[in-house]
Amino acid sequence: MSRSQVHRNQLILVAVAAALTVALSTASRAANLAPDGSTASLAGRAEAGGGLAGVTVTARLETGGLLHEVATGSDGAYEFHDLSDGTYRVDFDLVNFNVVRRNGVRVHRDVPARADATMHISAMCECIKSGPIAADLRERVGTVVTEGGHALPHALLEVRGSAGLESAYADSKGRFRLLIPASEFWSLTASDSGFQAATQKLSGASTTPLLFRLLTAAAGTLPEVQEMKELKRACRCAGDIFRHPGR
Repeated sequence: MSRSQVHRNQLILVAVAAALTVALSTASRAANLAPDGSTASLAGRAEAGGGLAGVTVTARLETGGLLHEVATGSDGAYEFHDLSDGTYRVDFDLVNFNVVRRNGVRVHRDVPARADATMHISAMCECIKSGPIAADLRERVGTVVTEGGHALPHALLEVRGSAGLESAYADSKGRFRLLIPASEFWSLTASDSGFQAATQKLSGASTTPLLFRLLTAAAGTLPEVQEMKELKRACRCAGDIFRHPGR
């Protein structure tokens, strides 16, 4: 066999090997993507009389799991790629606007999903009239998470004590801060749609961070759209219990 024939045969073998590599790589990617639905997408738009830029949009399976996050563009549009198949809760959050939650958003790789939100400006300050509050207040901090340990954004918090009842929402990371008297015990309840509520007795005498781990509950009765007013987010009122530093 001549040297030129050997060279041609080597080139053919290299070309065949390259073609096989591409084919195997393509097949491998297809095998990896198809079972878990990672090609599923979710898109939509946030608006308030027009496209609303800079809105933080989070998507999480109603059964818990990884929290996906993206921000809307200048036209208010957003898009998620590579989501797993399932039913999602989608939150739209922007400072000075009420949080909007879309429940029951079905995402499937064969059908592009969409979730939009019309957002309303929230009151900068909403003071609640309550009874006298003890002078020995101490700050307590805490977090609300799923049973799997994932943060629950905008979980509802309700504190009950001698001053009455006050409510607020956790931030986008499931965190909260509040002031509790050191001289008496109050009850704090954390709840969220699709989860079982949990209550703890607490006082300001302790500095241990609070952790609420909510167990999954039936989510079939959730409203399609929820609008959550975040109380006292950007101001201080006389007798405030919850502290909202803003974001």
